[in-house]
Amino acid sequence: AAEPPADAPDRCLDCGDGKGGGYEALLYLIFGLGSGWTLVDATMIEVARMGQVQPEGLALATALGTAGTIGSTAVVPLFYAFQRQLRWPLGRWVWLALAGQMGAAVLGAAAWRVTWGGTSAALYAVSFLSTFSGNFQQLAVVPWVQEGGTDSAAVSWTMAGSNFGAVICSLVGFLQMPGSPEQRFSVSVFFAVVAT
Repeated sequence: AAEPPADAPDRCLDCGDGKGGGYEALLYLIFGLGSGWTLVDATMIEVARMGQVQPEGLALATALGTAGTIGSTAVVPLFYAFQRQLRWPLGRWVWLALAGQMGAAVLGAAAWRVTWGGTSAALYAVSFLSTFSGNFQQLAVVPWVQEGGTDSAAVSWTMAGSNFGAVICSLVGFLQMPGSPEQRFSVSVFFAVVAT
């Protein structure tokens, strides 16, 4: 077996050797909850309910997908251009992405019913911002976690947290029953839960 580099960290996130262990892995898992695509999934879970009252009706999912696609397309060249000029450390981009996700969730909770000119302008902004920020998982979060010098398992735990976030949104949506006459709580409450 190949020997690790001399400057490799002397710890393991998942081996229980007292040099990181389960506690650190749990922190990366929790961090992963907010640093990826969770809000994109959450928005689509709510489309059944939002489409009942928004002007787009059944076309709302397509409109939100379009806004998200624009965000996904714009983020890479914008990140590259700004990073060439600003030369920010990756950690700053990570915090900016987390703030974007939180801002999109709060906007969704506060203004999901807001329309402008016959369109669901606030929801378009939520979709654009959540997808734009979600792309930072690959652009900044994963490289930042790797840059931290931790065991490579930290990336796996971070990604697992992101995926677990989608599962949590699905379970909350299942409990909510969006779009049904017996809906248990509002879209605003759903977005507020996701923001936390």
